[in-house]
Amino acid sequence: MTDVRKTLLRTAADNGISLITTFMWAFDYAPDAAFIAWLKERYEANGGRVVFVELTASLDARLAREGTEPRVTMKPSKRDVEESRRVLLSLEGNYAFNSTGNFPYPADWLCLDTETLSPEACALAIADRFSQGYGLHLWGDTSNPRG
Repeated sequence: MTDVRKTLLRTAADNGISLITTFMWAFDYAPDAAFIAWLKERYEANGGRVVFVELTASLDARLAREGTEPRVTMKPSKRDVEESRRVLLSLEGNYAFNSTGNFPYPADWLCLDTETLSPEACALAIADRFSQGYGLHLWGDTSNPRG
């Protein structure tokens, strides 16, 4: 994780700014667990809440996604498709990126299989699980006056 990203997350936590971010968490790598614990504690100390959404897919599915238009458009670092695949294979062989149901914060966790669910279905599941009490609304929801 870059220093810029760490600074952004720390600043947001300290100032009560809500964020949605992604993090590739190696569950068997102690520094990752320590960073997540630190960030969660920091947000909670400032009255915030941290929720976790674990997105899972097989290695084959993740390899197939490398080089697709959405991935290279949204993630400039993924534009070198062969390098992205090489890095993915290297990391996959050295770390555990799925919790396999043994998540350290189960009360604030949702696990979604992105091979069987569309991005839209994942978004709806996340909103359904975590929007209560946060004033979040789905666009197109007829009970939402803005939707």
